[in-house]
Amino acid sequence: MSNNQNYNIFLNANHLIKKRFWLILLISVSVVFALLILITFINYTKMNDLKKANILKTDLIENSMIINQAFVEKETIENKINTNNPKIIDSNLQKKITNKKIKIIPIEIVNDTYEEIIFQSGDNLINVLKTFSINVQTSIAISDALGEIIPSNLIRIGDKIKISFSKSNDKTIKEIIFTTKNEEILIKKNLNGDYKAAIVPPILEKKYSLKNLTINGAMYKTALENNIPLEVINKIITNHSQDINFNKDIRDGDSVIIFYSTDINSTNNTTLEYKLIYSSITYKNGKNSEYFRYKNISGNESFYNADGVSVNRIIFIKPIQNSKITSGYGMRMHPVLRYEKMHSGEDYGAYINQPVFATADGTIDFIGEKGDYGNYIRINHKNGIQTAYAHLNKYNKNIKNGDLIKQGEVIAYAGSSGLSTGTHLHYEIIRDREKINPEIFTKETANEYLENNDLRAFQKERNKIIQLMEVY
Repeated sequence: MSNNQNYNIFLNANHLIKKRFWLILLISVSVVFALLILITFINYTKMNDLKKANILKTDLIENSMIINQAFVEKETIENKINTNNPKIIDSNLQKKITNKKIKIIPIEIVNDTYEEIIFQSGDNLINVLKTFSINVQTSIAISDALGEIIPSNLIRIGDKIKISFSKSNDKTIKEIIFTTKNEEILIKKNLNGDYKAAIVPPILEKKYSLKNLTINGAMYKTALENNIPLEVINKIITNHSQDINFNKDIRDGDSVIIFYSTDINSTNNTTLEYKLIYSSITYKNGKNSEYFRYKNISGNESFYNADGVSVNRIIFIKPIQNSKITSGYGMRMHPVLRYEKMHSGEDYGAYINQPVFATADGTIDFIGEKGDYGNYIRINHKNGIQTAYAHLNKYNKNIKNGDLIKQGEVIAYAGSSGLSTGTHLHYEIIRDREKINPEIFTKETANEYLENNDLRAFQKERNKIIQLMEVY
Protein backbone atom coordinates (compact mmCIF):
# COMPACT_ATOMS: atom_id res chain seq x y z
CA MET A 1 0.00 0.00 0.00
CA SER A 2 1.30 3.44 -0.96
CA ASN A 3 2.00 6.28 1.31
CA ASN A 4 -0.81 8.39 -0.13
CA GLN A 5 -3.36 5.72 0.65
CA ASN A 6 -2.19 5.51 4.27
CA TYR A 7 -2.41 9.26 4.72
CA ASN A 8 -5.99 9.34 3.36
CA ILE A 9 -7.01 6.60 5.77
CA PHE A 10 -5.53 8.64 8.72
CA LEU A 11 -7.37 11.79 7.67
CA ASN A 12 -10.69 9.97 7.47
CA ALA A 13 -10.17 8.36 10.89
CA ASN A 14 -9.17 11.66 12.49
CA HIS A 15 -12.25 13.36 11.06
CA LEU A 16 -14.44 10.61 12.39
CA ILE A 17 -12.89 10.85 15.88
CA LYS A 18 -13.40 14.64 16.00
CA LYS A 19 -16.99 14.24 14.90
CA ARG A 20 -17.64 11.66 17.63
CA PHE A 21 -15.88 13.82 20.26
CA TRP A 22 -18.17 16.75 19.63
CA LEU A 23 -21.17 14.43 19.68
CA ILE A 24 -20.12 12.97 23.04
CA LEU A 25 -19.44 16.46 24.39
CA LEU A 26 -22.87 17.63 23.26
CA ILE A 27 -24.54 14.65 24.89
CA SER A 28 -22.57 15.17 28.11
CA VAL A 29 -23.52 18.85 28.31
CA SER A 30 -27.14 17.95 27.66
CA VAL A 31 -27.09 15.36 30.43
CA VAL A 32 -25.48 17.79 32.90
CA PHE A 33 -28.00 20.48 32.01
CA ALA A 34 -30.86 18.03 32.48
CA LEU A 35 -29.44 16.98 35.83
CA LEU A 36 -29.20 20.61 36.96
CA ILE A 37 -32.83 21.21 36.02
CA LEU A 38 -33.88 18.05 37.86
CA ILE A 39 -31.91 18.99 41.02
CA THR A 40 -33.38 22.50 40.97
CA PHE A 41 -36.89 21.10 40.68
CA ILE A 42 -36.30 18.65 43.55
CA ASN A 43 -34.90 21.39 45.79
CA TYR A 44 -37.83 23.66 44.98
CA THR A 45 -40.28 20.89 45.88
CA LYS A 46 -38.46 20.18 49.16
CA MET A 47 -38.50 23.85 50.12
CA ASN A 48 -42.24 24.01 49.61
CA ASP A 49 -42.71 20.88 51.70
CA LEU A 50 -40.46 22.28 54.42
CA LYS A 51 -42.38 25.55 54.54
CA LYS A 52 -45.64 23.64 54.89
CA ALA A 53 -44.09 21.53 57.66
CA ASN A 54 -42.86 24.60 59.50
CA ILE A 55 -46.29 26.22 59.31
CA LEU A 56 -47.84 23.05 60.74
CA LYS A 57 -45.19 22.83 63.44
CA THR A 58 -45.77 26.47 64.38
CA ASP A 59 -49.48 25.80 64.76
CA LEU A 60 -48.76 22.74 66.89
CA ILE A 61 -46.41 24.72 69.13
CA GLU A 62 -48.96 27.48 69.54
CA ASN A 63 -51.66 24.96 70.36
CA SER A 64 -49.34 23.19 72.82
CA MET A 65 -48.58 26.49 74.55
CA ILE A 66 -52.29 27.18 74.90
CA ILE A 67 -52.85 23.75 76.45
CA ASN A 68 -49.90 24.15 78.83
CA GLN A 69 -51.10 27.60 79.85
CA ALA A 70 -54.52 26.17 80.62
CA PHE A 71 -53.01 23.51 82.89
CA VAL A 72 -50.77 26.11 84.59
CA GLU A 73 -53.83 28.27 85.25
CA LYS A 74 -55.70 25.23 86.58
CA GLU A 75 -52.82 24.29 88.93
CA THR A 76 -52.49 27.90 90.11
CA ILE A 77 -56.19 27.94 91.03
CA GLU A 78 -55.79 24.64 92.89
CA ASN A 79 -52.79 25.88 94.85
CA LYS A 80 -54.56 29.07 95.91
CA ILE A 81 -57.55 27.23 97.36
CA ASN A 82 -57.16 26.34 101.05
CA THR A 83 -57.06 22.62 101.83
CA ASN A 84 -60.19 23.00 103.94
CA ASN A 85 -62.16 24.50 101.04
CA PRO A 86 -63.50 22.94 97.83
CA LYS A 87 -60.74 22.10 95.36
CA ILE A 88 -60.63 21.80 91.56
CA ILE A 89 -60.13 18.11 90.84
CA ASP A 90 -59.15 16.35 87.64
CA SER A 91 -62.04 17.08 85.25
CA ASN A 92 -63.08 16.40 81.68
CA LEU A 93 -61.83 19.34 79.68
CA GLN A 94 -63.84 20.72 76.80
CA LYS A 95 -61.97 21.56 73.61
CA LYS A 96 -63.17 24.55 71.73
CA ILE A 97 -61.59 25.14 68.26
CA THR A 98 -61.43 28.68 66.94
CA ASN A 99 -59.10 29.68 64.09
CA LYS A 100 -57.22 26.39 64.46
CA LYS A 101 -56.33 27.19 68.16
CA ILE A 102 -57.40 25.01 71.13
CA LYS A 103 -58.70 26.62 74.34
CA ILE A 104 -58.84 24.45 77.52
CA ILE A 105 -61.61 25.37 80.01
CA PRO A 106 -61.88 23.79 83.51
CA ILE A 107 -65.55 23.07 84.06
CA GLU A 108 -65.96 21.22 87.38
CA ILE A 109 -65.27 22.25 91.01
CA VAL A 110 -66.15 19.77 93.77
CA ASN A 111 -65.24 19.05 97.42
CA ASP A 112 -62.56 16.59 98.47
CA THR A 113 -64.25 13.33 99.34
CA TYR A 114 -63.46 11.33 102.47
CA GLU A 115 -64.42 7.86 103.54
CA GLU A 116 -65.31 7.89 107.24
CA ILE A 117 -65.76 5.26 109.96
CA ILE A 118 -66.90 5.83 113.55
CA PHE A 119 -65.32 3.48 116.10
CA GLN A 120 -67.79 1.09 117.69
CA SER A 121 -67.42 -1.31 120.61
CA GLY A 122 -64.74 -3.92 119.85
CA ASP A 123 -63.13 -1.98 116.99
CA ASN A 124 -59.39 -1.53 116.76
CA LEU A 125 -57.39 0.67 114.42
CA ILE A 126 -55.85 -2.09 112.27
CA ASN A 127 -59.23 -3.72 111.60
CA VAL A 128 -60.83 -0.37 110.80
CA LEU A 129 -58.03 0.44 108.32
CA LYS A 130 -58.53 -3.01 106.79
CA THR A 131 -62.15 -1.99 106.11
CA PHE A 132 -60.71 0.79 103.91
CA SER A 133 -58.82 -1.92 101.91
CA ILE A 134 -55.48 -0.64 103.24
CA ASN A 135 -52.74 -3.27 103.37
CA VAL A 136 -51.25 -4.49 106.66
CA GLN A 137 -47.85 -2.81 106.22
CA THR A 138 -49.43 0.61 105.60
CA SER A 139 -51.89 0.08 108.46
CA ILE A 140 -49.05 -0.61 110.90
CA ALA A 141 -47.20 2.53 109.73
CA ILE A 142 -50.34 4.63 110.24
CA SER A 143 -50.97 3.05 113.67
CA ASP A 144 -47.37 3.78 114.75
CA ALA A 145 -47.69 7.42 113.62
CA LEU A 146 -50.97 7.93 115.50
CA GLY A 147 -49.53 6.11 118.53
CA GLU A 148 -47.02 8.94 119.02
CA ILE A 149 -50.01 11.10 120.08
CA ILE A 150 -52.78 8.69 121.04
CA PRO A 151 -51.88 5.07 121.89
CA SER A 152 -54.23 2.62 120.21
CA ASN A 153 -55.58 1.43 123.57
CA LEU A 154 -56.87 4.96 124.27
CA ILE A 155 -59.07 5.10 121.16
CA ARG A 156 -62.66 5.41 122.38
CA ILE A 157 -66.11 4.55 121.07
CA GLY A 158 -67.32 7.50 118.99
CA ASP A 159 -63.85 8.52 117.78
CA LYS A 160 -63.77 9.00 114.01
CA ILE A 161 -61.28 8.29 111.27
CA LYS A 162 -61.70 9.62 107.75
CA ILE A 163 -59.41 9.09 104.79
CA SER A 164 -59.03 10.99 101.54
CA PHE A 165 -57.68 8.87 98.68
CA SER A 166 -55.93 10.03 95.50
CA LYS A 167 -57.91 10.88 92.37
CA SER A 168 -56.81 7.72 90.58
CA ASN A 169 -58.99 5.61 92.89
CA ASP A 170 -56.08 3.24 93.46
CA LYS A 171 -56.39 3.55 97.27
CA THR A 172 -53.33 5.78 97.47
CA ILE A 173 -53.81 7.78 100.67
CA LYS A 174 -53.69 11.57 100.48
CA GLU A 175 -54.36 12.27 104.15
CA ILE A 176 -56.00 10.85 107.24
CA ILE A 177 -57.91 12.80 109.88
CA PHE A 178 -58.47 11.17 113.27
CA THR A 179 -61.00 12.98 115.46
CA THR A 180 -61.58 12.54 119.19
CA LYS A 181 -63.92 14.40 121.49
CA ASN A 182 -61.34 17.13 122.18
CA GLU A 183 -58.90 17.22 119.28
CA GLU A 184 -58.21 16.53 115.62
CA ILE A 185 -55.07 14.74 114.39
CA LEU A 186 -53.75 14.92 110.82
CA ILE A 187 -51.70 12.00 109.45
CA LYS A 188 -49.73 12.41 106.21
CA LYS A 189 -46.52 11.23 104.60
CA ASN A 190 -43.47 13.45 105.05
CA LEU A 191 -40.78 14.09 102.42
CA ASN A 192 -39.08 10.81 103.35
CA GLY A 193 -42.27 8.87 102.67
CA ASP A 194 -42.94 8.11 106.35
CA TYR A 195 -46.35 8.63 107.95
CA LYS A 196 -46.32 11.38 110.61
CA ALA A 197 -49.09 12.64 112.86
CA ALA A 198 -49.68 16.14 114.24
CA ILE A 199 -52.43 17.71 116.33
CA VAL A 200 -54.41 20.24 114.32
CA PRO A 201 -54.64 23.41 116.42
CA PRO A 202 -58.29 24.11 117.20
CA ILE A 203 -59.94 27.30 116.05
CA LEU A 204 -60.67 28.94 119.38
CA GLU A 205 -63.61 31.11 120.20
CA LYS A 206 -63.68 32.88 123.56
CA LYS A 207 -66.93 33.85 125.23
CA TYR A 208 -67.33 35.90 128.40
CA SER A 209 -70.05 35.56 131.02
CA LEU A 210 -70.93 38.00 133.82
CA LYS A 211 -73.25 36.70 136.55
CA ASN A 212 -74.78 38.67 139.43
CA LEU A 213 -76.14 36.25 142.03
CA THR A 214 -78.07 36.65 145.28
CA ILE A 215 -77.34 33.95 147.86
CA ASN A 216 -80.30 31.74 148.58
CA GLY A 217 -79.45 28.95 151.01
CA ALA A 218 -75.72 28.48 150.30
CA MET A 219 -73.08 29.77 147.93
CA TYR A 220 -72.49 26.40 146.24
CA LYS A 221 -76.21 25.67 145.77
CA THR A 222 -76.95 29.16 144.45
CA ALA A 223 -74.12 28.99 141.90
CA LEU A 224 -75.21 25.56 140.59
CA GLU A 225 -78.79 26.75 140.21
CA ASN A 226 -77.51 29.62 138.04
CA ASN A 227 -75.59 27.23 135.75
CA ILE A 228 -72.12 28.32 136.85
CA PRO A 229 -69.56 25.68 135.72
CA LEU A 230 -68.41 23.44 138.58
CA GLU A 231 -64.70 24.25 138.16
CA VAL A 232 -65.50 27.96 138.40
CA ILE A 233 -67.50 27.42 141.61
CA ASN A 234 -64.67 25.43 143.20
CA LYS A 235 -62.10 28.10 142.32
CA ILE A 236 -64.30 30.83 143.85
CA ILE A 237 -64.69 28.91 147.11
CA THR A 238 -60.94 28.16 147.28
CA ASN A 239 -60.01 31.81 146.69
CA HIS A 240 -62.47 33.39 149.11
CA SER A 241 -61.94 30.84 151.88
CA GLN A 242 -58.98 32.99 152.96
CA ASP A 243 -61.41 35.76 153.93
CA ILE A 244 -64.72 34.01 154.49
CA ASN A 245 -66.00 31.10 156.55
CA PHE A 246 -68.71 29.89 154.17
CA ASN A 247 -70.57 28.08 156.96
CA LYS A 248 -70.75 31.08 159.31
CA ASP A 249 -70.28 34.30 157.36
CA ILE A 250 -72.58 33.85 154.34
CA ARG A 251 -76.28 34.70 154.70
CA ASP A 252 -79.30 34.77 152.37
CA GLY A 253 -79.34 38.01 150.44
CA ASP A 254 -75.53 38.35 150.20
CA SER A 255 -74.41 39.16 146.66
CA VAL A 256 -71.87 37.47 144.40
CA ILE A 257 -70.38 38.75 141.12
CA ILE A 258 -68.73 36.19 138.83
CA PHE A 259 -66.92 36.95 135.57
CA TYR A 260 -65.49 34.02 133.61
CA SER A 261 -64.50 33.01 130.08
CA THR A 262 -65.29 29.92 128.03
CA ASP A 263 -62.87 28.62 125.40
CA ILE A 264 -64.72 26.84 122.59
CA ASN A 265 -63.28 24.71 119.79
CA SER A 266 -65.11 26.13 116.79
CA THR A 267 -64.20 23.10 114.67
CA ASN A 268 -66.41 20.69 116.62
CA ASN A 269 -68.21 23.20 118.90
CA THR A 270 -66.89 21.62 122.10
CA THR A 271 -66.00 23.47 125.29
CA LEU A 272 -62.30 23.27 126.08
CA GLU A 273 -61.95 25.25 129.30
CA TYR A 274 -63.69 27.59 131.71
CA LYS A 275 -61.55 30.29 133.32
CA LEU A 276 -62.53 32.39 136.29
CA ILE A 277 -61.38 35.97 135.69
CA TYR A 278 -62.92 37.86 138.61
CA SER A 279 -65.16 37.14 141.58
CA SER A 280 -66.41 39.17 144.52
CA ILE A 281 -68.61 38.32 147.50
CA THR A 282 -70.27 41.03 149.57
CA TYR A 283 -71.17 39.70 153.04
CA LYS A 284 -71.72 40.74 156.70
CA ASN A 285 -73.27 44.12 156.08
CA GLY A 286 -70.97 45.36 153.36
CA LYS A 287 -67.67 43.48 153.78
CA ASN A 288 -66.24 42.66 150.42
CA SER A 289 -63.84 39.94 149.28
CA GLU A 290 -62.70 40.14 145.63
CA TYR A 291 -59.98 38.56 143.49
CA PHE A 292 -58.61 39.18 139.96
CA ARG A 293 -56.79 36.66 137.76
CA TYR A 294 -53.28 37.81 136.80
CA LYS A 295 -50.20 36.20 135.21
CA ASN A 296 -47.09 37.65 136.83
CA ILE A 297 -43.79 38.55 135.18
CA SER A 298 -42.43 35.07 135.94
CA GLY A 299 -45.30 33.56 133.97
CA ASN A 300 -47.18 32.12 136.97
CA GLU A 301 -50.94 32.68 137.01
CA SER A 302 -52.80 33.30 140.25
CA PHE A 303 -55.50 35.45 141.87
CA TYR A 304 -54.82 38.72 143.69
CA ASN A 305 -56.99 41.14 145.61
CA ALA A 306 -57.28 44.76 144.48
CA ASP A 307 -54.05 45.63 146.32
CA GLY A 308 -51.99 42.89 144.64
CA VAL A 309 -51.95 40.45 147.58
CA SER A 310 -52.15 36.87 146.36
CA VAL A 311 -54.50 34.12 147.49
CA ASN A 312 -51.37 31.98 147.58
CA ARG A 313 -49.32 31.93 150.71
CA ILE A 314 -45.60 31.33 150.99
CA ILE A 315 -45.46 27.89 152.60
CA PHE A 316 -42.07 26.46 153.48
CA ILE A 317 -41.11 22.79 153.53
CA LYS A 318 -38.49 21.19 155.77
CA PRO A 319 -34.90 21.67 154.64
CA ILE A 320 -34.05 18.05 155.49
CA GLN A 321 -36.41 15.11 155.14
CA ASN A 322 -37.02 12.60 157.95
CA SER A 323 -35.11 14.69 160.45
CA LYS A 324 -35.94 16.18 163.85
CA ILE A 325 -35.10 19.60 165.28
CA THR A 326 -32.29 19.09 167.82
CA SER A 327 -32.05 22.72 168.93
CA GLY A 328 -34.72 25.41 168.50
CA TYR A 329 -34.75 29.18 168.09
CA GLY A 330 -33.91 31.29 171.20
CA MET A 331 -31.34 31.76 173.96
CA ARG A 332 -29.27 28.68 174.81
CA MET A 333 -25.94 27.51 176.14
CA HIS A 334 -23.63 27.43 173.14
CA PRO A 335 -22.25 23.87 172.81
CA VAL A 336 -18.76 25.04 171.82
CA LEU A 337 -18.35 28.47 173.45
CA ARG A 338 -19.97 27.24 176.70
CA TYR A 339 -21.91 30.43 177.46
CA GLU A 340 -25.45 31.62 176.79
CA LYS A 341 -25.91 32.94 173.28
CA MET A 342 -28.86 33.67 171.03
CA HIS A 343 -29.56 30.80 168.64
CA SER A 344 -31.06 32.54 165.62
CA GLY A 345 -32.36 29.49 163.82
CA GLU A 346 -33.11 25.79 164.11
CA ASP A 347 -30.69 22.84 164.06
CA TYR A 348 -31.71 19.66 162.26
CA GLY A 349 -29.99 16.36 162.99
CA ALA A 350 -28.37 14.90 159.88
CA TYR A 351 -25.82 12.42 158.62
CA ILE A 352 -22.83 13.45 156.52
CA ASN A 353 -23.83 14.47 152.96
CA GLN A 354 -27.55 14.16 153.64
CA PRO A 355 -29.32 16.25 150.93
CA VAL A 356 -30.41 19.76 151.93
CA PHE A 357 -33.46 21.17 150.10
CA ALA A 358 -34.52 24.73 149.26
CA THR A 359 -37.57 25.33 151.45
CA ALA A 360 -39.26 27.67 148.93
CA ASP A 361 -38.77 29.13 145.43
CA GLY A 362 -36.16 31.86 145.28
CA THR A 363 -32.80 33.14 144.01
CA ILE A 364 -29.39 32.35 145.50
CA ASP A 365 -28.10 35.48 147.20
CA PHE A 366 -24.89 34.08 148.72
CA ILE A 367 -22.95 30.83 148.35
CA GLY A 368 -19.58 30.32 150.02
CA GLU A 369 -17.76 30.25 153.36
CA LYS A 370 -19.12 32.61 156.07
CA GLY A 371 -17.21 32.68 159.37
CA ASP A 372 -18.65 30.50 162.15
CA TYR A 373 -21.39 29.34 159.77
CA GLY A 374 -18.81 27.46 157.67
CA ASN A 375 -20.08 26.60 154.19
CA TYR A 376 -23.21 28.70 153.80
CA ILE A 377 -26.06 29.39 151.34
CA ARG A 378 -28.61 32.20 151.53
CA ILE A 379 -31.69 32.36 149.26
CA ASN A 380 -33.87 35.39 148.54
CA HIS A 381 -37.63 34.72 148.43
CA LYS A 382 -40.54 37.03 147.68
CA ASN A 383 -41.64 39.87 149.92
CA GLY A 384 -38.32 40.47 151.68
CA ILE A 385 -37.95 36.93 153.05
CA GLN A 386 -34.67 34.97 153.03
CA THR A 387 -33.62 31.50 154.18
CA ALA A 388 -30.09 30.48 155.22
CA TYR A 389 -28.39 27.04 155.40
CA ALA A 390 -25.12 26.63 157.38
CA HIS A 391 -22.41 24.11 158.39
CA LEU A 392 -22.70 22.43 154.98
CA ASN A 393 -20.22 19.83 153.82
CA LYS A 394 -20.49 20.72 150.09
CA TYR A 395 -22.73 22.48 147.59
CA ASN A 396 -24.69 21.18 144.64
CA LYS A 397 -22.08 21.65 141.89
CA ASN A 398 -24.76 22.72 139.40
CA ILE A 399 -25.82 25.88 141.25
CA LYS A 400 -24.17 29.27 141.62
CA ASN A 401 -24.87 32.74 142.94
CA GLY A 402 -27.87 34.34 141.19
CA ASP A 403 -29.47 31.06 140.10
CA LEU A 404 -33.24 30.58 140.33
CA ILE A 405 -34.08 27.77 142.73
CA LYS A 406 -37.30 25.77 143.00
CA GLN A 407 -38.81 24.56 146.25
CA GLY A 408 -37.52 21.05 147.01
CA GLU A 409 -34.40 21.38 144.84
CA VAL A 410 -31.21 19.94 146.38
CA ILE A 411 -28.87 22.86 147.03
CA ALA A 412 -26.23 21.28 149.29
CA TYR A 413 -25.26 18.40 151.57
CA ALA A 414 -25.14 18.41 155.37
CA GLY A 415 -21.81 18.56 157.19
CA SER A 416 -20.00 20.08 160.18
CA SER A 417 -18.06 23.01 158.72
CA GLY A 418 -17.47 26.21 160.71
CA LEU A 419 -18.04 26.37 164.49
CA SER A 420 -19.82 23.03 164.99
CA THR A 421 -19.65 20.04 167.29
CA GLY A 422 -21.00 17.52 164.79
CA THR A 423 -22.87 16.92 161.56
CA HIS A 424 -26.12 18.88 161.40
CA LEU A 425 -27.90 21.66 159.47
CA HIS A 426 -28.40 25.15 160.90
CA TYR A 427 -31.45 26.73 159.23
CA GLU A 428 -32.63 30.36 159.49
CA ILE A 429 -35.54 32.49 158.21
CA ILE A 430 -34.84 36.20 157.76
CA ARG A 431 -37.63 38.74 157.22
CA ASP A 432 -36.71 42.32 156.38
CA ARG A 433 -33.15 41.55 157.56
CA GLU A 434 -34.35 40.31 160.95
CA LYS A 435 -33.82 36.66 161.93
CA ILE A 436 -37.15 35.27 163.13
CA ASN A 437 -38.39 32.05 164.66
CA PRO A 438 -38.86 29.56 161.74
CA GLU A 439 -41.44 27.55 163.68
CA ILE A 440 -43.72 30.56 164.30
CA PHE A 441 -43.26 31.84 160.75
CA THR A 442 -44.14 28.44 159.28
CA LYS A 443 -47.32 28.26 161.34
CA GLU A 444 -48.35 31.79 160.37
CA THR A 445 -47.35 31.50 156.73
CA ALA A 446 -47.08 34.71 154.75
CA ASN A 447 -49.14 36.17 151.94
CA GLU A 448 -47.36 36.62 148.65
CA TYR A 449 -47.77 40.12 147.27
CA LEU A 450 -46.74 41.90 144.10
CA GLU A 451 -44.04 44.58 144.03
CA ASN A 452 -42.51 47.13 141.65
CA ASN A 453 -43.04 46.34 137.93
CA ASP A 454 -45.20 43.33 138.74
CA LEU A 455 -47.53 45.46 140.84
CA ARG A 456 -47.82 48.10 138.12
CA ALA A 457 -48.56 45.46 135.48
CA PHE A 458 -51.21 43.92 137.75
CA GLN A 459 -52.91 47.29 138.25
CA LYS A 460 -53.22 47.71 134.47
CA GLU A 461 -54.67 44.21 134.12
CA ARG A 462 -57.07 44.83 137.01
CA ASN A 463 -58.38 48.00 135.31
CA LYS A 464 -58.81 46.15 132.00
CA ILE A 465 -60.91 43.47 133.72
CA ILE A 466 -63.11 46.11 135.32
CA GLN A 467 -63.61 47.86 131.95
CA LEU A 468 -64.42 44.54 130.24
CA MET A 469 -67.06 43.72 132.88
CA GLU A 470 -68.70 47.08 132.29
CA VAL A 471 -69.29 46.07 128.64
CA TYR A 472 -71.09 42.93 129.75
